[in-house]
Amino acid sequence: MDEKVLSKAELQNVLEKEIPEAEMVLVGLGEEFDLCKDEKDLALVESVLAECDAAWLMPEVRNGLRKCNQMSDEGKHVALLKELANRLQGKNYYVLCMAGNREIAEISWREGRLVAPCGFGTKKQCVLACEGEEPKELTEEETKEIVSATEKFLSVAEIYKNTDLRMGEENSAQGQWGDLPPQVREAMELIQRREKIRTAALKYKKKCEGILGTCPSCGAQEVLNDMLAPKYDQRGYLADWTKYTKWLYGSMNRKLLILGLGSSNQHPELLQGAFQKMAELHAKANYYQFKLFEE
Repeated sequence: MDEKVLSKAELQNVLEKEIPEAEMVLVGLGEEFDLCKDEKDLALVESVLAECDAAWLMPEVRNGLRKCNQMSDEGKHVALLKELANRLQGKNYYVLCMAGNREIAEISWREGRLVAPCGFGTKKQCVLACEGEEPKELTEEETKEIVSATEKFLSVAEIYKNTDLRMGEENSAQGQWGDLPPQVREAMELIQRREKIRTAALKYKKKCEGILGTCPSCGAQEVLNDMLAPKYDQRGYLADWTKYTKWLYGSMNRKLLILGLGSSNQHPELLQGAFQKMAELHAKANYYQFKLFEE
């Protein structure tokens, strides 16, 4: 067993050296691939969506924000994964993804070799997770409409960094509350900002609910099948998880390369913790944990 924690700069050297020699490759992707570092209103949006019982839309909001900023560090990390998928062609590998970044699902991984316990929002489920209806893939039309609704929400709520619209709003607010003490003015501006986002969020939720429709089994509302659903239906990924565990059993006594790209703070037992134990059990395993999102 070999374990190393390396920086992003050292990743290419490891890939070039280790992948050709490995019989099997296990890749773990942390939830840091969901980051949208430049969006200062993200915590506020998350809070408002939760208040509106629409937390299940937050992964979609993050997808929309990343799409608006393709040259961000987050976008470059997804490009790195596309390169990794190309390097792994012809290899016996599996990818465990703890992020909900839909771009990861769209990468040309080997069919049936990607498992995402948190969901990508590419399926819909009954909000009650009733026994009669398992999560099913969104249609192409549903996906387009959800993406369109998300783009409209981001635009109406003005959740972008350094846009002329936001600048105008901030200057207007400063004039409106300029005579008040700074702390009071900041509080009033936050209330005003929250209400603007809340109004847009309620319309966004209603639009998406109309797109997704109701459960054919119990008639309850359908929502996106992701970890933030009111009652997450894990049947959306369990079949893939079963295949993953069988693959792991088959890796014993094989030359196994384990690559941890980014960490998982919410579920470290499934990523760093599990990978560490696997590396200890496999005599022929090389384990590398990479810090891709260094401050």
